[in-house]
Amino acid sequence: MTISWITLISFAAARCSTISFLPRAVRIMRTKNTSSLSAPMYA
Repeated sequence: MTISWITLISFAAARCSTISFLPRAVRIMRTKNTSSLSAPMYA
């Protein structure tokens, strides 16, 4: 079974987009303040 370049690039993109939410999640856990969240960002 071989993995194509497109699959590798899509996995990398998914990982980057997931990691980009990490700082916000850490901030929310530390401050317990979710007023800065916007629904369209997570929709």
